[in-house]
Amino acid sequence: MEDEESSSEDSSDNSLNNLYLRKASSEDVDKIIKIYNKSRDYLDEEDEEWIRSIVSSRSRRIKAYVLKENEVKAFAIVYKKNDVAYIDALAVDPEYRGRGLGTLFLRSLELMLRKEGFKKILLTVKHHNLKALSLYLKHGYRIRNMVLVLEASDQEKIRSIYSLNFNKDVRFKIYTYSRKYLRKKMLETAVWSIYTGDVDELIYMKSRENRIILTAYEGKILIGMAVISLDKDILEVERLALSYHETIESLMTIMRGIYDLSEILSKKDYRILIPVDASKNLILNTLMILGFRVVDSEYVLTKDLAENLLSIKILQQIS
Repeated sequence: MEDEESSSEDSSDNSLNNLYLRKASSEDVDKIIKIYNKSRDYLDEEDEEWIRSIVSSRSRRIKAYVLKENEVKAFAIVYKKNDVAYIDALAVDPEYRGRGLGTLFLRSLELMLRKEGFKKILLTVKHHNLKALSLYLKHGYRIRNMVLVLEASDQEKIRSIYSLNFNKDVRFKIYTYSRKYLRKKMLETAVWSIYTGDVDELIYMKSRENRIILTAYEGKILIGMAVISLDKDILEVERLALSYHETIESLMTIMRGIYDLSEILSKKDYRILIPVDASKNLILNTLMILGFRVVDSEYVLTKDLAENLLSIKILQQIS
């Protein structure tokens, strides 16, 4: 999530009157990718096919939007589920920052989403992007949680899982180049997976050649799943879903499968990264015991659109 406005964000600019918000089309893709590439310090690193897949997707669950005049000056990618909209990425072209475009774009998105019936917005901000954090807080967003990115710093501790006796018949399945996605309701370790996980696996699985889905079964019952991307020496668990009933056993089982996978790939020294909500203490503590440490974090922000509308009406009455 990114929106880097200078301190002069509220300065008047007559050129803003000609800007308009609309859904992105194929003609906007190249410009969106240029803005995305200029904003990588603040956005999650994804391949360009991800953006192309989203713009061309007909799914109601995900849309790309642009703020445009003669050309695209900002873009946003929004996932939708029930009455919640999750803004996965928002970026203004660096050439046009400091003119209030970020504020205009955000307010326009909020108005559009409210009209569509959404009651809440969620988004995340990198911990070092304090300008964006200040902007969102100024416009009524609240810090709800944090997502911590954990890295395995001691592979020997992960190997210790094999000394545990599960006393259960667990089997793993591995999918590659697949459109298989999770249908069973499970505990997601990172909040964004609730909104992005199944959609991503449907619309752009084919574009991620180094993406693997690892599933763990006890008998015929699915007890855990991990969506893993491989990049050089990094094995990143993009999505981790666990059993609600036996969460820690499910976690340990999946970790055993991830280590098996690294062995199969002959990469014993993979850096293993896993995102986990800071509120999930039991999962965090277990991973810490296994030798993980926190290497990055993001703020999770939320805004109640219905509450915001009520506040506006009250202020209007007072004035």
